[in-house]
Amino acid sequence: MNESTALFNPSGKTHLAKQLLAILFCCFFIAIFQIAAQAQSRVELGRGIDPADPNIILLKDVWAKTLSNAKAPAGIKFPPFLYVISEDEQKGMNKDPNVPDAFATLVSIQSQYYPVVVVNMSLLTKIIEGNDARLAYVLGHEISHHTLGHVKAVRATGKTKFLLTAFSREQELNADKNGMMLTLASGYAFQDALGGMRRFIELGMEYSPLEAISVSHPSWSQRLEKMDKERATLWSSMSAFRSGVVFLAVEQFGSAERCFDLVVKQFPDCYEAWANLGYARLMQYCDLLSPDDIRDFDVGHILTTGFYTRPRSLEDRGRGKDANLWRQAVEALNQALTLNPHLTLAKANLGIAYLVKPDGKDAKSATQFLEEAVGDLKDDKDLDLLRRIVILANAGVANLAAGNLELSGKRTLEAFDLGGNKSLLTAPAILYNYAVALEREGTPEQKKKAAQILYDYLRVASRSSVWFPIGNERYQHLCSEQSLACKPAESIVMVANRLIFGLELGKGRTVGLTDSMANVEKSLGKPVPIPVVKNASIRKLKYPQMGIEILGREQVMAISLLTPAAPPISVRRRGLGSQANLLRVGMPEAQFTSIVGKEFTDTKIINPLIPYRFYPDLGIAARFIKGVVSEIMIVQVPREK
Repeated sequence: MNESTALFNPSGKTHLAKQLLAILFCCFFIAIFQIAAQAQSRVELGRGIDPADPNIILLKDVWAKTLSNAKAPAGIKFPPFLYVISEDEQKGMNKDPNVPDAFATLVSIQSQYYPVVVVNMSLLTKIIEGNDARLAYVLGHEISHHTLGHVKAVRATGKTKFLLTAFSREQELNADKNGMMLTLASGYAFQDALGGMRRFIELGMEYSPLEAISVSHPSWSQRLEKMDKERATLWSSMSAFRSGVVFLAVEQFGSAERCFDLVVKQFPDCYEAWANLGYARLMQYCDLLSPDDIRDFDVGHILTTGFYTRPRSLEDRGRGKDANLWRQAVEALNQALTLNPHLTLAKANLGIAYLVKPDGKDAKSATQFLEEAVGDLKDDKDLDLLRRIVILANAGVANLAAGNLELSGKRTLEAFDLGGNKSLLTAPAILYNYAVALEREGTPEQKKKAAQILYDYLRVASRSSVWFPIGNERYQHLCSEQSLACKPAESIVMVANRLIFGLELGKGRTVGLTDSMANVEKSLGKPVPIPVVKNASIRKLKYPQMGIEILGREQVMAISLLTPAAPPISVRRRGLGSQANLLRVGMPEAQFTSIVGKEFTDTKIINPLIPYRFYPDLGIAARFIKGVVSEIMIVQVPREK
């Protein structure tokens, strides 16, 4: 069977099944290719594509120039054919013709393999945009997959999907480098050629370096970091920002802090990074709060997700109040506002910070910042619906804390009307705050209604939330006070665990997926090197005194805990203040399962003879010997289609 390599697909999500469909499609046109070969023509067009289209004329010209500088590899006919696939043909292969695409493959004709490069019209119109240097780079990249031997007639065997994915990313970067050499040799400008990569980012076709761990492509920012050495710091920071956004989304606030701290050190004027850094620190502070702390503050249910997803200016520690962490969060948020006074989310997050100030809530300051944020909602077009709901709901909490019951009720209802009642993320907090407002108004009818709403809250809220026990106490008290039948208020919601992407090593040291392998060695010291596989630059760093191994290429791909001396992994449910459970090597299998659940898939990671259980909702894999955990690995296993 032929192997197809879609190594310039912008999303990185073209799977082998789709690639093989492309091969089958090409087979229908063997006759065309044979005729083309006899006529010394190497470009063919799919059904309905106009040969007079300026994009096609440019394509033929750039193809000829770029191909003339490529060296023929051994074992296959050369030079390759170029085929422009039509929209109807892509739809017939169950591919979206609106997604820019290019890939390299082999077609077998009478036991002889012929190389083929396939592009679609969306690539030409949306990415190339008539720029010959961009086109030369794309074509040079795909030609390089053939000349470097990446496209094999027989698929590789004996390697796990994890390793094959790692090899593919390495091949992608090598094709980038060789493709640029072909581009420059053909007389095209370097920075113009890189414009194609930048165009993918502009169109939102980027994905984070974290996602790139489990797919066959690095992110565009990572690739630009390798190619554009003059601006490598910029592209590295863009990657770090995107990774930080992913960490915030999965509530790994410590890992997010490291990412945004890196960005502001390199680019101190990136106000979105400062705002997100402050948010990450504030959420870590809130994570440490206990139900007793919330009782002391006497504030309503705070909502989160107040962070920026794009850097437009660039393109268990225990419970208790950590005053220093709170101060650092406020400093970062204030720095963001100094750089850009119109940052709605930074104002809103400062409002949250003053609600949970270590020495007692400052309801006046909280209300001031949150009401300013509410006032900005009309003009801030970048905020999505969810963040608008969150700001309004938290403004209701601040006004309630300040005794402004009428305005509190207004903000809470505004959040409710925007759709907060329909989301499991926002509904519990809105129900809780509405009930507290009714309770404080004080009439018997309002308290009875508050009790019913609190019961509804307890049904949809996570038991792991720091507000859940307080809500249950309020419900029990109201039932007793109003002589109501108190029904069991067991939560019907199963809240997911937070994904795990890193490991706390103590003494302020951490290691996480996508961290630089060079920085890991600087931080942890010289490791014991362990060979992994031949013909690949994948390394394994072993630290026996810590009981861990770290696998990676230039970035960390997996972290293995091998002995009971290894640090534990902290597992939390989604939601602020959730209780942490610890996973350790050497713990009984039954105890491990009680924490992580029974949902897993069997997989192989490095050695095809060693099976693991992979828990996708946590991002960990584990092995067991005689009912005891023998290894835990933090890893993102490539997704199956």
